[in-house]
Amino acid sequence: MQVLAGLVLALMIAATLDAGELQDPTRPSFLSPGADDVAAGDAKTAPSLVLNAIRLSPTRRSAMVNDRSVKVGERIGDARVVAIDRNGVRLQRGTEQFTLHLLPIKVKQAPKAARQ
Repeated sequence: MQVLAGLVLALMIAATLDAGELQDPTRPSFLSPGADDVAAGDAKTAPSLVLNAIRLSPTRRSAMVNDRSVKVGERIGDARVVAIDRNGVRLQRGTEQFTLHLLPIKVKQAPKAARQ
């Protein structure tokens, strides 16, 4: 019986080691690698820019992009910060403008029958 339990334990450990990188089952799907929606904005437009936080006060607007504090007019990489508001940070790269978001744009809605 102890030999069987030891064998089962060894197989479980071997399977875990062979599984590669383990995924956190509690991590939101929009933060999972390969997800369609990326919390930091459009991955095709800005793969190297990640919006970490937005700070708004009556006298100051700033954001954390790639763990660096930026204000309107400053540059982060090859992009310039155009605007900061509660919805995200608008950047300009050349003639193209794009927005980084903290949360995905998709919002789930209850079915019509449930809302009535």
